[in-house]
Amino acid sequence: MKTKVRNTNRIAAAVLAVLMLVVSAPLSELFGLSFGTQAAAADDSKYLVYYADVINNYKTVIDKNFYRGSSFPENDKFPQYVNWFLVDYWCNYSKSYNALYYVLHDINNDEFPELLIGAEADYDSNGWEMYGVYTYTDKVRAVASSEDWGFQVKGHVFENGVICETISSTWKNTAWVFYKLNKNGKTKKIDMIMDDTENGTKYFRDWDEKTELSKRQAEQLCKKYTGQKPAYDLESDLQIHWKKINDLPKITGLKKPTGLKVAASNTMALKLKWNKVKGAKGYEVYRYNPSTKKYVKLAATGKASVKLTDLKPGTTYQFAVRAYSKPTQKVLFSKCSKLLKASTTS
Repeated sequence: MKTKVRNTNRIAAAVLAVLMLVVSAPLSELFGLSFGTQAAAADDSKYLVYYADVINNYKTVIDKNFYRGSSFPENDKFPQYVNWFLVDYWCNYSKSYNALYYVLHDINNDEFPELLIGAEADYDSNGWEMYGVYTYTDKVRAVASSEDWGFQVKGHVFENGVICETISSTWKNTAWVFYKLNKNGKTKKIDMIMDDTENGTKYFRDWDEKTELSKRQAEQLCKKYTGQKPAYDLESDLQIHWKKINDLPKITGLKKPTGLKVAASNTMALKLKWNKVKGAKGYEVYRYNPSTKKYVKLAATGKASVKLTDLKPGTTYQFAVRAYSKPTQKVLFSKCSKLLKASTTS
């Protein structure tokens, strides 16, 4: 009898433990569902600072309800980095500017995550997601950059570093554009397949050349890059857990140096100084060439000043400074300061 009571107590304790787990843990975690969370994970913050400009631009769009249909500012370059196709279509369609999500994921296995921006639609059983993929190297939208009305753009990412952009038109033609994200963070287009359903299902390579492929060849190419056959409903093989961009606080990146000025000068040297930047470990000094529109690195220093020598007498130069730090294994740079014109004496 005692054994039976003891077993009953054990069963009751196990049931109670399960109930407590259910109460304390979200269903999405218990069943592995990838719903957007209400706040960024604790370890996101050290990486999000690298993408502060991109994230804050999207937050500006959300906060001010900007989209090209009505309230978009006159300056077409504001905000930079924003995938306007995603914002236009999804925000305008859903009438919700709180529907944009982000996730940090290391696509190319270089131990540093890329930033993915997307939207999740509840009218599609697959959770129709459009991606913008940003790498820290150049902050360029890797995919989902089409802004032509009549096209639907889906992005998919794969563990082998391949990114596939699926572009589907209103007349049911579909194209799959394959990119490879290299270890250096650069994105390279590697191939493209297009099907033409207007004239019977035919497959082609590229938009213009239209080199015809057999169905088997098209399937083999798609499987080579993604492990799947070409279909509008490709599925990313990564576990992606979306988080709402609008739940993030404003992210403070490394500010650009201000107050750049000449402290001393002579015939062949200039001493420059500027205001210290909070969080900076050092600074890089550049000379700007207006004819080539390029910056040439002259020096790196841990102080908020530098002496430049071996200059030409009586010559006017343009200089800029940027700050850097290293919160993780990659160096984080600020934007360059305003250009300073400075001249050596004759």
